[in-house]
Amino acid sequence: MTLQAKTLKITAVITDFEQHLDLDTVGSKIVTVTIVDSTGGKLAVSLSSKSYRKAVAAFKEYDGNAAVIVSGELDMAARTINQAGIIVQQKVPKAVPEPIPSADVAVPVLTDPMPVTRSPVITIKKKHILEIPTS
Repeated sequence: MTLQAKTLKITAVITDFEQHLDLDTVGSKIVTVTIVDSTGGKLAVSLSSKSYRKAVAAFKEYDGNAAVIVSGELDMAARTINQAGIIVQQKVPKAVPEPIPSADVAVPVLTDPMPVTRSPVITIKKKHILEIPTS
């Protein structure tokens, strides 16, 4: 089966952004970078110098505790990412679950597994009375 697509979107997580924080972009409108993946494949990317400077500032503001992401449309023939953008997302530590209360703390025990907010159900059981003749 062959499927056709108008465009292919690509998202690249940059792993060595801290090594490129001193790149001088003042005076240029576009910053051209090359992204190299783990297999050695290379893609050329043109980024707005203003967005690159904002990404550097955000990365420094988060003290390097951030993910840097470049995304755009992949042009496989030209080996480029067109209409590319760069964003920086702060890494937030996962929430630590609350500790289990100790045995001396009273924990309510639920006897009814169904929530109280449901409509009440009344069940009526019929009682059969059998008369046994006595002789």
